Amino acid sequence: MRGTKEYNKPRGVRGSATLFSYRPFTMNDSSGRKMTHRSMAALMARRAGVRLTSQRRAVLEAVVASRDHPTASLIYERARTRVPGISLATIYNCLEAMTKAHVINQLRFDGGPSRFCPNLVPHVHVMDEINNKVIDVHLKPGLTPEDIFDLPEGVCITSMEACLHGHIPDNCPPHFKK
Repeated sequence: MRGTKEYNKPRGVRGSATLFSYRPFTMNDSSGRKMTHRSMAALMARRAGVRLTSQRRAVLEAVVASRDHPTASLIYERARTRVPGISLATIYNCLEAMTKAHVINQLRFDGGPSRFCPNLVPHVHVMDEINNKVIDVHLKPGLTPEDIFDLPEGVCITSMEACLHGHIPDNCPPHFKK
């Protein structure tokens, strides 16, 4: 999908997790080259019809450049390096505008602070129970949510938001490692 590379299943992942694969979020330009975070952010905003002010650009680039599904506070720290006078209220306003325009996804996990994800391809998340790190996990090629879940008759899935809890490879207990 969109020039992404599929990785092998992390060691120690068992059971239904074999239905998913990990792929980092990347985009390629029309010539097949990997896009920079700056050009990726501009393209995402343009496709959604969102006007990119310097503040919105800094916020969107902070989300796109990270793989850690940052909170608004982390985005604020990162965006201040590009726009020193930006306020936390502006960060929240930018995130809200981009979420409403479907440029990024807002994630809400277990009552903690919202996190933000630039990956708009249907996927779920795995949250590490030790350090709360979050990674994107995609369905294996050819599978749909309907293939995994026993849905009632007539239910049509239009989007997916799920968080699996466990241990990512660096934190897997020894008895799960092969």
